[in-house]
Amino acid sequence: MPQFVVPLFSARGRIAWYCAMGLGLVLLVLGLVLNQLWLTVAGIAFLVFGGVFLILSYTTHGRTD
Repeated sequence: MPQFVVPLFSARGRIAWYCAMGLGLVLLVLGLVLNQLWLTVAGIAFLVFGGVFLILSYTTHGRTD
């Protein structure tokens, strides 16, 4: 099962995919505001990664978590 680990915070399963998408959104906004291409690309990558695995998690009823 995937685990999203940040100091003092840990998430498993679908919550990890939501966290990945949230982090991607933050990075995307920061990248656009600060005009940093690498932050924007990293944000998009996290959003896509989190979204794909969240959809996979819902369609398989959590068996891919």
